[in-house]
Amino acid sequence: MNRDKNYSDYTLYDFLMDAHFKKWATQEGDDRDDAYWLGVMDDYPAKRQLILSARKTARSLKNSRSGKNTSSVKTANTAPALNKAAIWQQIQEHKQEPSAPAMVVRKSRLTVFYRYAAVVAVIGIAVMVWFSTSVPYITVTTGNAETKTLVLPDHSVVQLASNSTLRYPAKIRDHEAREIFLSGTARFQVVHLNRDPLKVSEGERFIVHLAHKVNVEVLGTTFSVDDRRGKAQVNLESGSVKIYTQQQQLLLKPGETAETQANQVKRISVQQHRALKRSWQQPELLMDRITVSAVIAALEDNYGLKIRVEDPQVLEKQLDGSLPLNDEHRALRILSSITGTHIDRKLDSITLSKP
Repeated sequence: MNRDKNYSDYTLYDFLMDAHFKKWATQEGDDRDDAYWLGVMDDYPAKRQLILSARKTARSLKNSRSGKNTSSVKTANTAPALNKAAIWQQIQEHKQEPSAPAMVVRKSRLTVFYRYAAVVAVIGIAVMVWFSTSVPYITVTTGNAETKTLVLPDHSVVQLASNSTLRYPAKIRDHEAREIFLSGTARFQVVHLNRDPLKVSEGERFIVHLAHKVNVEVLGTTFSVDDRRGKAQVNLESGSVKIYTQQQQLLLKPGETAETQANQVKRISVQQHRALKRSWQQPELLMDRITVSAVIAALEDNYGLKIRVEDPQVLEKQLDGSLPLNDEHRALRILSSITGTHIDRKLDSITLSKP
């Protein structure tokens, strides 16, 4: 029902003299009348209390008239005058009475339907706007001992290591940063879009988001990231990288490595970094005086295994050489040989025991 009438200046008397209002207030209307006047109260919230009071007054007038002696004779000409007089009397009495608490108005099924329909319409419009303005993301995941090489929409290249997940936008928009999400290990060769290193626009930024609110921002750069076991390591090969958390940030130079843990960023020495060095040209883990415990962690992450060592002293041994990252059985045989242990296997659980 169309609400063309303006009720902003309506008084109690105006509502009581409104034929449509009296029909609804005296319960002679239908669901459409319920919907109409509930809508009026929504459109004019300042009038809500007045409308409820007028509704109460109209019902009171109806009840008082129905209680009179039916033998009383009223002509068509005198009835309206009596109605107006009674209404005016009720208005005066209403002014003397304290404000009554708002009545609970029963919402008709039609009213509820209208409101649900409005909510659904708003949600539908919001979804349409979201789909028209948002950029869909592509998710790529690797399995045990699996690697993938991806070319992003801006032609940057990502080498994704095993048991890792990368999310990136399906297309790049001008004036919007290139934002990538990584869980695991990857090497990035980022296309250089920036022409003025002193002035970087939003569309020239390339940001890799890691766990624990750690972010790696680059321009044109080659770098690798290993984000596992509650900490991340970033190794810069060329270009420049800024690593930042909510508390601090750190700029890396080529050849430097940084580690983030517990929302803290710090540079680490070459000796500390050796445990995570891997060859991206060939799927190998390069060992240069690194501990068995570090090698086991890398193999567990790569092959999805759980490796236990019976003798704790074995974990402190330092190893040299290389281990394959694409051949699980060969890697375990080599590890068993150089540590002097025996392999006991149950599914994905490995125990390195004394021979």
